[in-house]
Amino acid sequence: MVAMKRFFGRRSLALLALVALALVASACSSSSSSGSQSGSTSSADSGTKACISKAKTEAAKYEAPVSFQVAKLPKPLASLKPSSTTIAYIGDTSAQVLAEAYQGLSAAAKQLGFKVKLYNTAGGIPQTDQAISEAINAHVSVIVPVAVPLALITSGIQAATKAHIPIMSLYETPESGPIPDVKYTVQLPGTVTGTETGWFAVAKTNCSLQMGEVYSPDEGQSVNADKAMKAIFGQWCPKTCSVVSSSETNPQGGTSYTTTLVSALVQAHPHIKYIYSEDAGDTVYIVQALRSVGKLNKIGVDTIGGVPFEATAIQQPSSGLSAEATSPGFVYEGWLAMDGVLRTLGGATGTESIPQRLVVNSSAASKNPFSSLTDYPQKFLAAWRS
Repeated sequence: MVAMKRFFGRRSLALLALVALALVASACSSSSSSGSQSGSTSSADSGTKACISKAKTEAAKYEAPVSFQVAKLPKPLASLKPSSTTIAYIGDTSAQVLAEAYQGLSAAAKQLGFKVKLYNTAGGIPQTDQAISEAINAHVSVIVPVAVPLALITSGIQAATKAHIPIMSLYETPESGPIPDVKYTVQLPGTVTGTETGWFAVAKTNCSLQMGEVYSPDEGQSVNADKAMKAIFGQWCPKTCSVVSSSETNPQGGTSYTTTLVSALVQAHPHIKYIYSEDAGDTVYIVQALRSVGKLNKIGVDTIGGVPFEATAIQQPSSGLSAEATSPGFVYEGWLAMDGVLRTLGGATGTESIPQRLVVNSSAASKNPFSSLTDYPQKFLAAWRS
């Protein structure tokens, strides 16, 4: 299940919860090793007019409705021979978010005449390698591993390449740079969500902010988000904006460990104004932590959209959330994955980023955050068929 951590939390682990209390005190005391604590967060030292103006402009931009730019395919759709093309979707559909992405991909494929074969892996690396092997033996046309770190399945990727079957990765991009055998990726970049949430928090605090961060040093998206936030703080409000972090490992993310970690973090740093995590599964546990220490709705939760908060809790002012960098919905992301598949089959290389928007509780956008995308499938169909 480690491979699924980026998109949804695990079930609470009772033993982990017991040991977490003993661990977090030392974790929080050393938390500044993964976060800077530069400057005061006093309102008297509020940021400059330039910072405040820039922050409000950026936050407004990120709160605007998501729009997709559909580029022309590298080859005409007919030349890809849809009726004889099979897409292997390799992922854990017991997870709702990945089941919805599969539904979107399948719906798009059906409209275009492609076939999709599901290989349900339960999220394990050995199962993923086995599924890739089975897909190769089934002579599929393209293999789509979903939400699994590519560095952990290099043997399967190499085997697919040897069999002349291209790989298109959904939700994971190599953390240490491109893997030549993975031609195309569709991903949620940490630099985007880190930038969006960073600007939102700065805008809401007039450039005077202590950000509490759940940091995962073994997760590339978390590392990128951390760098993106610190870059904003360092350039625009270095004396009045800071980050204090506590680390959780990949297996600890999205469990009751997160609740204990955040509880200790906000008690150790009473001036924290927002909590951020790149792990969508952490969101619900962050809210639980703030409720447990009496800080719900007093400390903002400014994070990537989490399960089950993706489209419901942002509509509830009492949910404890302040804002989320939320994706358009996983079914729509399945359609975007189909776009990546078509580009892979057409010989394209590169990365396609899933757009994010900030949805603020009690804002007009929270009433129907995806209203601008109701005709999204039709737009893609028209673009592909043209």
